[in-house]
Amino acid sequence: MSNLITLLNVPAVFEIKGDHNGFADGEYATLYLLHRLRYPGILADCIYLWGRDYTQLSKLFNTVLDFLYDEHTNKVIGNIAWYQDRFNLYNEAVRTKLSRCPHLPVPGQIPANLDDIFAFLDCTANEICRPGFLYI
Repeated sequence: MSNLITLLNVPAVFEIKGDHNGFADGEYATLYLLHRLRYPGILADCIYLWGRDYTQLSKLFNTVLDFLYDEHTNKVIGNIAWYQDRFNLYNEAVRTKLSRCPHLPVPGQIPANLDDIFAFLDCTANEICRPGFLYI
């Protein structure tokens, strides 16, 4: 975890944004962010696990997200050239995973409408278009 904290340039302490500001340890805040991004639940479920009121947890989450966006957005936004060379690699990984799905009409055969997926947006299964294509 310390490598991730170092690579992300996470500060030792975050000042929580919003009314009734407080502070949170950088590692704690990063762990909470990662937990909330992967755990499908509501803020009230996190009160006892994380030891803070749900309103403060919400503000902490937003504070760390804002920090990561400000600090690292240039690595994702406007950097499609870096990812473009990897679309085929990502597509192959998605196809491999889909080919093992027990719900396919023909086992092992991926339906045509799922054949060219290379990414998922926000952990969902909504398709996104490849750069260069414009759908109106």
